[in-house]
Amino acid sequence: MRPARLAAMTLGLAAGFAALSASARAQEGGVGVASYWVRNHVAREVPPLGYGRDLLDGTMLGVAGRFSYGRLSLVAEYAAGTLGGTTYAGSAGSVRTERAVRDTELRARVRLFGWLALGYEAHARHLALSVSDTAAGAATWRLSGPSATLLATLGRPDLQAEVGYVHLFSRRTAGSAAITGALRTVAQVTWSPTSRPIQVALAYCFERLDHGAEGEDFQGGRVSVSYRFGGLHR
Repeated sequence: MRPARLAAMTLGLAAGFAALSASARAQEGGVGVASYWVRNHVAREVPPLGYGRDLLDGTMLGVAGRFSYGRLSLVAEYAAGTLGGTTYAGSAGSVRTERAVRDTELRARVRLFGWLALGYEAHARHLALSVSDTAAGAATWRLSGPSATLLATLGRPDLQAEVGYVHLFSRRTAGSAAITGALRTVAQVTWSPTSRPIQVALAYCFERLDHGAEGEDFQGGRVSVSYRFGGLHR
């Protein structure tokens, strides 16, 4: 059995037990917006020019929705934006380039203990030259894999910190070499005041992907604000 499938089955069983033990009062949801600052670094061979690299950065805007029931939580996010920068290719010098990025993410997580949550995530990313989604160089990636998150309160009930790791497996790629390995780490601090139906989160994300002879990473910060509804505000 594939590790990804085994992890998904394990998560499903844990979610079932968590849902059975949860009370209706523990239901909570939220919708919000997020702003991302992203830096994209690509390193690759560019025959016959030699070793090339892209250094791109920019901002992305997104929306997100989440729902929790007892120990189980579900999150869906969508973000889009354009990254710009410089491409260096050996003795050919450098050129200005842009890259349009669209991300869709689905996450499921079960809080097993007060300090540990296990989950499973699915990601779809579309990348293209910003002038056209059908331009040469457009690519689509679909990845998924298990996650583990450490949780802690920061001395008060409305402040929570978490550090998470996701090991991603390639499901399908189009327009690029197959992704042979991928991982993501996230560090986040969340403020959830008990007297107000809002939530503010600050996060730093790092994502590494290897495909063919190329290596690529995405990293940056995220600020999100959401409105909470229903259940107990924890």
